[in-house]
Amino acid sequence: MQAMYYADRFYMCADSISKLEKDKEVLAIEKLYENEKLLTQNQTLQIERDRALLLIVVVVSILVFCYQRKLLQKKQTIQKQQEILRTYSEQIHVNEQQMEQNKAHIIELSEQLAANDGYQDVIQEQQQAMTELKQKNEELEARTSQLKQVMDAQLQSQQDNFKREMADYEKMAEESARLRKHREHLCSLLIAQSKPLQSLLKRPAYLDESQWTAVTDAINTIYTDFTGRLRNSVPAATDTDVQLCCLMKLRIPVKEMADIMGISPGSISKKKQRLKEVIIRALGDQYDSAQLLDVWVWEF
Repeated sequence: MQAMYYADRFYMCADSISKLEKDKEVLAIEKLYENEKLLTQNQTLQIERDRALLLIVVVVSILVFCYQRKLLQKKQTIQKQQEILRTYSEQIHVNEQQMEQNKAHIIELSEQLAANDGYQDVIQEQQQAMTELKQKNEELEARTSQLKQVMDAQLQSQQDNFKREMADYEKMAEESARLRKHREHLCSLLIAQSKPLQSLLKRPAYLDESQWTAVTDAINTIYTDFTGRLRNSVPAATDTDVQLCCLMKLRIPVKEMADIMGISPGSISKKKQRLKEVIIRALGDQYDSAQLLDVWVWEF
């Protein structure tokens, strides 16, 4: 009987130990599940924050584009008004010169009339010429007077409009600059959250093809199809040119660019100079040849 008792106690203890072990396993699994669930939630929140930040960058970029377009329109309006006034001024000058020339001809014809006394045919022809010159001068004087009145009225109107246009222009320029600064700040936040870009910035080293793909994909996401827009604007740009622009976009120094591209710093400088020439040929007057290539890339 005592043996049976101890056997029962043994099995009861064994069952308890087994149950405790199972409970521990269940708790471990539950804890692991909770950790994975929390990690998934954090990753989801991070993705949502990244998407929200990227959306803000896109919206700000659109606003910057709209402001720059309005600035260009304002500038073109001012230039057009100035061109009209310049045309009026040139026409007035031409008319006044023609009137002075006609007056000189009239004086010359008057002097010839006295010398040609007795030659009726010649005198009649010269008198008719004098009459026509006088009529032309009257017409020119009337047109010139009208142009001056129109010009004075436009000048007065433009003085008021010009003040308003310049005030609006300055206000929009300030707002555009503020938006560009805000966009760059947002882009820097996205760059800080991009693993490929952070790895490149912290440990600049030679990139293979797959690494370049990751870097350009990240740049295109942050800067709205940067490489695609660049190729459209500068079709002659090579893959190396595009990679160079990507590094300039990230504000990477020349020495580190050389390490990333596996060439010397001197070669980087030569490639930048050649790229600038390619861009000038592609854009023509749209590119200021005095502008630093890096600045153009930053603003592109």
